[in-house]
Amino acid sequence: MSDVTPSVSSSAWQREGFRGFSIAAGESLADAVRRDLDELLSRQGELPTPERYLDAVDPVRDRDSLVAIVLAAFDAAPRFRRELGAAWRARHPSWADAIQRAAALAVLGEGIEVEDAEEVNSDLAAPTRLGPPLEDGEGRYELLEPIGKGSSGAVHRALDRSLARCGSEAFVAVKRIRCDAAEVDARLREAGAARTIAHAGVARVLDAGRDANGVFIVTELIAGVPLYIWKALAPDRSAEECERIVALAQDALLACHARGVAHGDLSPANLMIDAEGAPRIVDFGHASWGRESDGAGVDHADSAARDHRRLAGILRWLLRGIDDGAALRRAAANIARVSRGESIAVRTGRGARALAVAAASACAVVIVLWFAFVAGDGVDAGQAAERTPAQAAKLDPLAEIFGASLASRPELERVVRELLRDGVVGIPVESLEEMRAALRAEASALVERPASDPADGVVLLASALLALTGDDIDWSAPFAVLAAERDAGNAPRVLLAQAIVDIARARSGGEEALAVVRERLVAIRTQCGATGLDVVAENVARFTPPSTVPPDAIRRPARS
Repeated sequence: MSDVTPSVSSSAWQREGFRGFSIAAGESLADAVRRDLDELLSRQGELPTPERYLDAVDPVRDRDSLVAIVLAAFDAAPRFRRELGAAWRARHPSWADAIQRAAALAVLGEGIEVEDAEEVNSDLAAPTRLGPPLEDGEGRYELLEPIGKGSSGAVHRALDRSLARCGSEAFVAVKRIRCDAAEVDARLREAGAARTIAHAGVARVLDAGRDANGVFIVTELIAGVPLYIWKALAPDRSAEECERIVALAQDALLACHARGVAHGDLSPANLMIDAEGAPRIVDFGHASWGRESDGAGVDHADSAARDHRRLAGILRWLLRGIDDGAALRRAAANIARVSRGESIAVRTGRGARALAVAAASACAVVIVLWFAFVAGDGVDAGQAAERTPAQAAKLDPLAEIFGASLASRPELERVVRELLRDGVVGIPVESLEEMRAALRAEASALVERPASDPADGVVLLASALLALTGDDIDWSAPFAVLAAERDAGNAPRVLLAQAIVDIARARSGGEEALAVVRERLVAIRTQCGATGLDVVAENVARFTPPSTVPPDAIRRPARS
């Protein structure tokens, strides 16, 4: 799945005629929602948000439609579903059940449902290490997970192995651009020109080189969210706040133009909002540099003018849905100025500063949540060092994580304690299989109902842990994710949920995957004494049980 909606990564977001949600005469709500989602994602350049449907959709009666709405957003921007879900639950508690159900469906679908297998970037899958070779003969940059894609290539989060040797996990963004031999030199010259830009609002270009399919460009990895997610997290942002974002982006764009570099592809997907609430321009894969023509008969001055028009379009797009007449009249004048390449001024009084601080705080929260749980980086070394290995060895992991919550189920309590402490259990295999099947059925039923009872999270977490030991391992990650969502205030349980997700991802990965997951298990081992998870991880990494997730468990709500 793409991490950028088709509409945001194309030009649909620039189109006028944005329309609100409505139900046509004789149309059912479900049909209207399906039609609207298609229109919204493919034609209007927007992610669906709860605000759009609040007046028409009842959280209890119309839950299936709510799930379809949230799942459409999660499918369109899978890397950011955690941030979207957290923000929407906080703003609309009545949607919490639908959001959790959509999250479970989305997680269950990962790695099982194959979509667009022959995508435009599929031939860029190998090699996984690029750049100048190090002592081991392999490239400096090790490609990790994809974080975006476009018409010209894919962007990956990557590890700079040269710095990693010095004890620093330095992550960068690597874009691989498909181009023919005649274009390679021009692309590298443009990357070199972009590297000279030193501005706080521009992601720095660090390196570039050739590969089998064209070129790769290495840039600073920005910790933040793209503008289209920033907007979806809080669709009611003020015109003043939107103008502030564009004014800062314009200052960065003018710095690029002063160096002779035109970006060429400004969009809500290529402006990242960092942890301080400021925009950063990323992805110079379509840049042109100080030459008379870009190969398509467009000179550099025209390319720069196109950048200004695109930025003006972004401001117009950000202002959709705002009904403050006075603010819109002022904004209209600013849109015209941005389009002409003229700087705009925004109010910087106490109110504007408060908005900036609030935006920075919100971005910081979702970024911390993302990297702490979804990205799987876990608890850092400083936190893990709070207890020594000797102290950790004396801990009862069941008491540390579950407390007395399993006391009414002594057989399950015994199995969970043994798994956490030893990684194996002392009951017959048949009895363990029966317990696992019954617990999975109980946990599956919980997914179908609102998150009202705190004990539900305990059942989901125990089921996720036991699923790692049998043929139903596919259920472990989704149950763990839901358990963490329902019990987010309990740090040890969230830590166990994270560990379960990490172990599940190491499935059949062999020694290399096992080494990675063991490092990530240091936190729960030292914090809670859960040494048995290393044994569980070893079994999961070395063996591949058959998938037993039934097809109807990942069925998406029908779409038109």
